[in-house]
Amino acid sequence: MNDLGSNVNCVYCGKGSNGRLCEEHRTVPVLDELLELVGRYTPERCNNPHVSTYVESFEKWRDAYQSDFPNILALFPSEEIEFERCFYLGDVKDEAFENSAVLFLAGHEWTDGQSQVIMHMLLQSYSRRNFFKPVPYVDFITETEGLLHELYTSAISFLGMTGDYDEAAELIGFAREQVAGGVPSRWGWDADRQLAALDEAQVQNEKWRAKPYWPKSLEAREQLSEVYASKGIELGKTGGPGRAASWPKKVSPKDFASLEVLDEVPGDFCAVWLRDVPGRVKGVCEIVATKVEDGDQAGDFESLVRPWKVSKGDKSLAASCLGITYEEIGSAPDVFEAFPKLLEFSDGLPLVLADSSQVKLFERAARYSGIAKVESAVCILGEQAENEGSFAASVLRGITGTHASESAYRFSGMRELDEPDFDTFVAFDTETTGFGRDDEITEIGAVRVVGGEVVERFQMLANPGKSIPVAVQELTGITDAMVADAKPYQEVAKLFKEFAGDDVLVGHNVGFDIRMLAQAALPTGTDFTNDYFDTNRYAKRLKRSEGWEQTKLGYLAEKLGVELSNAHRALADAEATAGVYLKLRA
Repeated sequence: MNDLGSNVNCVYCGKGSNGRLCEEHRTVPVLDELLELVGRYTPERCNNPHVSTYVESFEKWRDAYQSDFPNILALFPSEEIEFERCFYLGDVKDEAFENSAVLFLAGHEWTDGQSQVIMHMLLQSYSRRNFFKPVPYVDFITETEGLLHELYTSAISFLGMTGDYDEAAELIGFAREQVAGGVPSRWGWDADRQLAALDEAQVQNEKWRAKPYWPKSLEAREQLSEVYASKGIELGKTGGPGRAASWPKKVSPKDFASLEVLDEVPGDFCAVWLRDVPGRVKGVCEIVATKVEDGDQAGDFESLVRPWKVSKGDKSLAASCLGITYEEIGSAPDVFEAFPKLLEFSDGLPLVLADSSQVKLFERAARYSGIAKVESAVCILGEQAENEGSFAASVLRGITGTHASESAYRFSGMRELDEPDFDTFVAFDTETTGFGRDDEITEIGAVRVVGGEVVERFQMLANPGKSIPVAVQELTGITDAMVADAKPYQEVAKLFKEFAGDDVLVGHNVGFDIRMLAQAALPTGTDFTNDYFDTNRYAKRLKRSEGWEQTKLGYLAEKLGVELSNAHRALADAEATAGVYLKLRA
């Protein structure tokens, strides 16, 4: 924490003060304003220079909020800022939040605006990990008109996850009536967006009706098992819903066709990494892959694998090496479910494997999946010095870390659109230090299109906080020196969100770019809830009918007559994507 001492300038007005606020500004309205300015701080959004000075006096701007803001709260009597203190604890995910929120709700009418905000934060903290405590709040929501839209969607999700599918469906209908009556939204969503969220909730509810929700943590599973048992919902025999009953016939080594091995890595490839259980020759427990086309990331794949035909001790060892629970690895897909999906994902591209041990794991996974021949050729990098600094080696290193134990980067409010039926959108592209979970953004380029015309551009380099591999510098043209004085990648992601607003995001192989945005924006509290559209996915639907050989961005731009610009790479790709979208739409 930045120790500013007892005699400091007022955070709000800059005057000398015995504390973070002077007497004149030691008021609850000022505190509410500071919660927004400091908690959601960016230099561009902050209209108070004294607040900017305060935040930027810390080595990391977030420290001002997480570590020092309690000193501001301490200036007020507890009874005056009951809501603000509770809100702050929930916002920084402090372990004291739950108790504070329960006490707050016990002392206030639940229909009050502040109570609704705290209730929503509390339900979010319980989501997917506790299935007992939310019940009284959900009961209240289902019977009350005029509440925040987000309370209804939270209650719908809870009902669907706990097997009350009909009740969830009824609440969706009730919530639609509330939206028509003009209920507020905590995030300021308009009626169309609220209704779209309810449409998504309806689709998810029907998915859970077909296959009951099954959480990851042991404690949550024990709770939900009890809830399901009380409602007569039966789970799969191995604990999770939907476990396949039988395995395909294993292919023997002598019946497995030898892999076609390439001498060198082609321009387009799919890098594959199989994680094995330490010391267990049969124990693949995770498969990770990323596709590369035209030197750019063209999709990623990740799946846990339940170790096959091995003991409980092997599963425990797999869980330990991944940093997850025994129950999580035990309910993962079997190899015959995960491995064919990998081959489908690779789309026939040559497969890059690290060394001979990875080849053995790959062949074994294929044989246990009942596959006698893999059509894709493979390229084995080996351990030769000449391959160490290659681009393919860089890509492979990026996907070999522990993945399953990391947080899942998701934008829960995002929805993929299937048809190009909109004419206002933001086309964008990112450049990164690599394609792994440990990599970060180095540039974002984007264009806003309205009525078929580019009306605004966004291009910013970003400091990734780490060195850019030489192979990636050569590929992207972005060097360490170029990003040394750039804004941090987290801030650039947040600024891009401000540029994009709520417009539809359009990208080519957009899944990767969305993941990188989520990864960058997560520490800032920025929430992307935009709809998005993938020009590559849509082009693949037209590939055969149009006679296209491939669906790479450069190929499509040439075939469709899209003029390419001389802008920097990310912006140039964003402009090309916008042009391709408009041609596809036409």
